[in-house]
Amino acid sequence: MNNSTVTPKYTPNEVFKKPVLNFIFVREMKAISKTLAQLLKGESATISSFSDDLLALKLIEMGCIPGETITLQHVAPLGCPYAFEVNGILVSLRKSEAQFVLISK
Repeated sequence: MNNSTVTPKYTPNEVFKKPVLNFIFVREMKAISKTLAQLLKGESATISSFSDDLLALKLIEMGCIPGETITLQHVAPLGCPYAFEVNGILVSLRKSEAQFVLISK
């Protein structure tokens, strides 16, 4: 048997830097992306993705599929909930839920 030590390919500092850099990149991309909660009444946008998996399932079942155009139709007097039109159907979402839907114009 050979008792030589194996030199690691990466040092611990390099290993820990990579996930942090990826996290920062993802966080910056989400900061650049606009959410449904930021739409103004009457504005339209295209659903690009969801940042919450459980909410994504609920919204996909209601017809909010990435690539679909969505329009903010109504806002309640106290600011929540919102009523969005997607595929000719009005979908009501809380502001906290609308923040997890990423859109592009």
